[in-house]
Amino acid sequence: KLPFEFVDFMEGKLSEEAEDNDDDDDDDDSMLLEKKVRQFDFVFKNNQKSGAQLLRLNEQTLELSYSVWNSLFDGVIDEIMAHIADLLATETMSGCKYLCLCGGFSQSAYLQHRLFKKFGTRSQYDLCIFTPRRPILSVVDGAVRMGLRPNFISARTIGKTYGIAVQKDLDEWKRIYPDVLIPKNKVGKRVIATQNDGDKTAAKMLRAKPVINDVFLPFVRRNTLIKNGDQPIVYWLEP
Repeated sequence: KLPFEFVDFMEGKLSEEAEDNDDDDDDDDSMLLEKKVRQFDFVFKNNQKSGAQLLRLNEQTLELSYSVWNSLFDGVIDEIMAHIADLLATETMSGCKYLCLCGGFSQSAYLQHRLFKKFGTRSQYDLCIFTPRRPILSVVDGAVRMGLRPNFISARTIGKTYGIAVQKDLDEWKRIYPDVLIPKNKVGKRVIATQNDGDKTAAKMLRAKPVINDVFLPFVRRNTLIKNGDQPIVYWLEP
């Protein structure tokens, strides 16, 4: 049976389309829903080798074929597999031999089938893929263990690059990067004191120093491996 949320959504969606189409005023919601199902069935069959019926609407029951049902998850599974392949291509994951499937979606037989086919022992990756007895609770269990015992995780990989925008000396920048073009809107001047003696003549010792604005200074970069016990890196910046 169709869930009530889906029925309410389709009734609102189809009623809006019925108002926009003056030629279909005589069609009720069920006729419009059947029309949409047939259109989807026709398009989907043209993209498949088999011409078998893929969708069937019977009053309030919508029957989906095996291929259509799997296609609803192909987009998400493709992204998961691409992400895993990217991780395995990194230097830190080059020696990976095991792949543990956690979370509710890991119980999907279709997901497991595609992962085994792509990354299993008979593939080029040759990974041993397994699923815990309670894959949903394994996520919570891991979070609790890490919270109670921080050393449970020996190292972690930074997911994003963090930093701030700073000013850099223009002359020094040109000396280090002579071939890099600098946008004119990024060049400015910074008023500095040549000496700080605290007397009244300090105002006469000021000069304008050419600088580059909004230069990104990264504190830590993405995919950097941080081990437990590593000393934090401290930056001292002038105001």
